[in-house]
Amino acid sequence: MSNDKTSSVGLRAAPLFWRRVRLAVPFLLVLMACITFLRLRDYRDSLTLWRQTLAREPESVRARIWLGLYHKHHGDLVRAEELFRSARNLNPSEVSAAVNLAIIRAMCGDLDAAAALLAEAVCLRPDSVAARANLAFALYLQGRRDLALSQIRKAWRLAPNDPDVSRIAVVIGARLPSEPATQRSQ
Repeated sequence: MSNDKTSSVGLRAAPLFWRRVRLAVPFLLVLMACITFLRLRDYRDSLTLWRQTLAREPESVRARIWLGLYHKHHGDLVRAEELFRSARNLNPSEVSAAVNLAIIRAMCGDLDAAAALLAEAVCLRPDSVAARANLAFALYLQGRRDLALSQIRKAWRLAPNDPDVSRIAVVIGARLPSEPATQRSQ
């Protein structure tokens, strides 16, 4: 008899549980929709997103890099350089900050600083295509064509289909094989 009472209480409790779930689910959906709507302001454009990220996370290297890229693409090289430098100060091994800082230095005419930053980036990450390709271009602009050709060939071996590598190779006059050695051997 006790088993019958326990099972009947369980049956009565189950509909109560599902009634509560049916009431809670629409409330949760409306709540989540409101939260999403309120957060849309944070994502209306990349500048707002990364500024707010940096305000909330002042040590964010990634936010500094993305803000730096935004300012670089909008012509504010001074602010972009400040952001890339601060990203490097927070994380000296951050290659993308070094590469972008080097590009800014090259744009400002300081090819020696650009080449030094890019050489450092290549030392930090020898597999960085962006660092090698930009180093090749900086070396070429310095008149060091042989070193530039060496770097663009290394970048090409890392990423034979990268359009930036191909463009830089054309500019510096590098003749790259039509297919990578790894594909020829297969």
